Amino acid sequence: PASAYILFQNDLRAAYKKEHPEMNNKELLRLIGDQWKALEEGKKDFYREQHSKAKKKHDIDLAAYNAQNPDAVPSDAKDTEKKKKKQKDEASEPPAVAKAAPKTSKKAAAPVRMLFCKGSGLY
Repeated sequence: PASAYILFQNDLRAAYKKEHPEMNNKELLRLIGDQWKALEEGKKDFYREQHSKAKKKHDIDLAAYNAQNPDAVPSDAKDTEKKKKKQKDEASEPPAVAKAAPKTSKKAAAPVRMLFCKGSGLY
């Protein structure tokens, strides 16, 4: 569910867009963010309560969905099970021995020949 700030933003965005049609989205969001920061805690509580109600409804709906679809396992639960199995497998295996990297042959650099000119001052 949307956070309290997003609910507040959704309430104001359309009105601000009409008031300031020349503003781009970034400027509108900055203006709304400043309004949220300046808003009194009592008025923020209204949006926090709306968020809380939406979250409770979401949790109830999710539990009902999961009860009707027991085969549908959330992906984060699958990931957790895979991690546990991997950790268990790694614990039962002996530690791997690190092998040395193969030696590479370095070719000798070609000799550098320098040319000196007597009158140039470069030696």
